[in-house]
Amino acid sequence: MFWSPPGKDTFLDFDRPGLRLGDRLAARGVLLDAAQTDRVGRGFLECVVMNKITDDPVEGVGGLYWCTYVLRLADGDLTIRGLDPRGPGVATFAVLGGTGAYAGAIGEATLIDTETTEFIISLGG
Repeated sequence: MFWSPPGKDTFLDFDRPGLRLGDRLAARGVLLDAAQTDRVGRGFLECVVMNKITDDPVEGVGGLYWCTYVLRLADGDLTIRGLDPRGPGVATFAVLGGTGAYAGAIGEATLIDTETTEFIISLGG
């Protein structure tokens, strides 16, 4: 499933300019099927900056977020959490649990960041 570019996002930049330790990001967006044509749910995101976020034109993007996603699907919700490096790449999150059909869910979620975020979720026990 894919998270299209967020429908709405907000950065909470505390204390001094620039995203630094403790600053936050909140977002929500549409979740799409593998073909990226049909809506399968909504995603909600909250991240805390753990290492300064940068968009340096010479050195590239950098930084680290600690993120929680709630993925609201037709059969219930899934909650995932993990460290997300800033910029394109791959990160592995823990599946913390869920509701409805996903009650008691455990496993891993691989996030592949490009222009969109792809979620590959492996549930098991």
